[in-house]
Amino acid sequence: MLRMTCVCLLAIGLATGKTLGGTVKPSKPPDYQKFTVIAELKGFPNEMTCLAWSPDSKLLAGGGKTREVWLWSLRNGEVTAKLNNETMGQTNWLDFSADGKLLAAGGIGGEIKIWDVEGKKLQTSLKLDLPSEVDAVHFSPDGKYLLVISGGISLWNTANGKLEYNAPEKLSTAAWSRDGKQIWEGGYLGFCVRDAVSGKMVRQSGGNIEGGNQNIYCALSPDGKTAAVASKYHNDIETKIRMYNTTSGAALRELTVPVRDTRQLEYSADGKFLLVAGGGDVAVCNVMTGAHINLPVKIPNMGRFQCARMTSDGRVIAVATSDGTVQLLNEKP
Repeated sequence: MLRMTCVCLLAIGLATGKTLGGTVKPSKPPDYQKFTVIAELKGFPNEMTCLAWSPDSKLLAGGGKTREVWLWSLRNGEVTAKLNNETMGQTNWLDFSADGKLLAAGGIGGEIKIWDVEGKKLQTSLKLDLPSEVDAVHFSPDGKYLLVISGGISLWNTANGKLEYNAPEKLSTAAWSRDGKQIWEGGYLGFCVRDAVSGKMVRQSGGNIEGGNQNIYCALSPDGKTAAVASKYHNDIETKIRMYNTTSGAALRELTVPVRDTRQLEYSADGKFLLVAGGGDVAVCNVMTGAHINLPVKIPNMGRFQCARMTSDGRVIAVATSDGTVQLLNEKP
């Protein structure tokens, strides 16, 4: 457990628009060129593989190669809960519901757990038959459903734990549309759109980017008008990202970012930037020009970067490394 200094807390408070005494409105958008590591969260007992911010940016959840999911308070840097995850060998993905009341986890063993965040109690446990590993979980915008990626996809009712449908297509990434009516998906066969209610495929939006063999991650812009898709293994030193119009499915442009083996893709709150992270690189990219800023993440000796997530307003970026440390980046105080 780490007690961050008052300077670090104040810096994070100003960056997120929240201080120890209340709430203030940020005067200007974040300047990613000034981002640096201003605090570290230590004490996680093993390799950390996933992170998730609560919608209000007050809590950070982390999981990995241990049988617990940790919750940190960004008010004081302390661990507020260690959620029991003993039946899951490794946590691969965490996701908060839009209202922040629920936290879902998926990982090795084909199990999904949903906790009540305020009560810190397990609400629902779901079990897949095959395959045995859950790659990602995503709440629908209204929190009523949970999308599970595990080779194909499955949709679950969060209230009663009922399986709504399975789709067998081999997928590696998916994202909800803003209105919750469609699911954008990517995998070995390209990129497509599914009707969220019926589970039927409604549009094939494009194949893999030239030089890539798998669409590994996608993100939808805050206004829901644009989808960004990253292709895995374009080459050893960069990632190509293709932008799509979500209404027509037309390809808009391609961006090239010097990030190896992209594992994360996330829009900033204003839709002007993408957080692109993978291998040992974490960068913020301008979605119109492709101009990028590599963030000064500290990679441990003989270690590696694991994941990166930004707060809902894009003002704080959390990065987990293989030694179990979480680095918090924002503008220099």
